[in-house]
This record gives sequence, structure tokens and C-alpha cells, in this order.
Amino acid sequence: MSGAIEQARMRSIPVHVYTLQSFLAGILRTDRPRLTDALNGQSEHLELLDVVSSRYSGGTLRHYGDQAFVFKESVYFVCDRPTDGYRPQHTSIVEGYVRHHVAVSCGPFFIEGRTHLPSEGDLRSRILNGSNRFLPLTAATITSPFLPAMHEQAVVINRERIDYVISSVISIGDIVEQVDTSERRRTIS
Repeated sequence: MSGAIEQARMRSIPVHVYTLQSFLAGILRTDRPRLTDALNGQSEHLELLDVVSSRYSGGTLRHYGDQAFVFKESVYFVCDRPTDGYRPQHTSIVEGYVRHHVAVSCGPFFIEGRTHLPSEGDLRSRILNGSNRFLPLTAATITSPFLPAMHEQAVVINRERIDYVISSVISIGDIVEQVDTSERRRTIS
């Protein structure tokens, strides 16, 4: 009977998992309410169901299978995929927290987005001394040399794969746009 109750509590979260050389899409089964909670659980691996995988070079699907085990240490970041049966629960990340615009370098990936910290919290303690392996960013843009730019509602990054974090980010594109707008105003005047 307890097995049936445990199965009833399990949630299916459609995810995309990014490693150094491969991309996997599948279903993460968890009893946790949010993706971040599931990733920060005790297990050293992720178990995915109904999996497809692809190497970044070549871009074609390489494998399909019923199940895959992905070691968390090899994961750079994970994104959940909204479907008819699943809606991400990201609102609880924001309530009572302050947003900080950051840019994160993870190997070949560059991720720009918002981290959410308690008003008394600071970015340094979250990144350097944090107890959670995986950290969420919202309103994220992901770029890399081998994939087109992607925009995601939320990305959960493996803290152990972070090369550096830039806080209070202003995008170079925003600076160029501001300068261009200022120069147009001067020309019109």
C-alpha cells in the first residue's frame, strides 16, 4: 500500500538536460514540488524516462531509450518544459526575495538571467558557500558556440560547473543601444 501512495505522490517533470557534449530530453520522476528541489535531492544521479539524446556536434538525435541515468556532476544546467500535464512552479522562488541580474559562465555556456535572494542574503554566500548544488535563474538567455541562443523562463545551474559570475549585469548590447539613442537625441537637437 505504501508503494501505491508513494507512486501517487510522484510528479513527472519534462526536462532538457545539458552536459558538456550532449543534450538529453526526458521525464524526471520526483516526489518534490519543484525542479530545483528535485535536483538538490540526495541522489548523485538523475533518472530520466522516455529519453532522447543528441551530441551538439552533428545535431541529429543519437539515441532513444526508455530510461537514462545522468550523473549530476556531469550536468551543466537543466530546464523544465511546460506541457499540458505540467506547469512549472517558479512563483515560490520570487516571493519575498530580491532579484539580481547576473551573467554566469559554465564551460561552453553563458547564461544571463535573474537570481533571487532573500533581502538579507548576498550573491557571494549563495554562489561560494551555498549548500545547494543547483541554483535557479529566471528570465534566462543561454548562448554557446554550438547552439542558437535560447530564452527560458527558468534554468537550474549546477553550481559546481560555474566558472564565474558577474553581478549587476548590464548587457553590452544595452550599452550600445543607450549610446546610439543618446547620439540620435543630440543629432536631432
